[in-house]
Amino acid sequence: MPPPRVIKVWAQGTFRLNPNDEDSQRAPPEGAQLIGKNAGKLHTGHSWNDQVVTDLRLWMLQTCSMLLGLLWELIRTMVEWTEVEHDVLFLGYSHLQRAKPLHWSHWILSHTMALTQDSEWLLEVQKWIGVLPLGRWVRLQCFEGMMEVAAT
Repeated sequence: MPPPRVIKVWAQGTFRLNPNDEDSQRAPPEGAQLIGKNAGKLHTGHSWNDQVVTDLRLWMLQTCSMLLGLLWELIRTMVEWTEVEHDVLFLGYSHLQRAKPLHWSHWILSHTMALTQDSEWLLEVQKWIGVLPLGRWVRLQCFEGMMEVAAT
């Protein structure tokens, strides 16, 4: 439970949060004065590395979702285009020489298959990005400490 003076100031709305304050360790001096002598002991509970990795993963998840949406929109557009121009022929090439004519729609659909596979890979990457990294550094440090203890 926060100290009564913190609750009072918060209820009055006189304490303003600044978007530039990244975490409680970088809170303005007014906040530390409100909390009192224990303000220096405040900690977010996670290392700076954990915070940076979590922010990066959140950004990557958002970017992957955006890319997947754009990729699926491109695939849908290509499929719709093949339905409209299914009878268009163009020259095929094999080993840089002219070959049998191809249907334009067949050529486009061959690329949609590759893009579909890319979207499946991106979904798989998104699963790995979504793994919560918090505490990994602490476990590593604890493991190293345990190894030192075991060696003695």
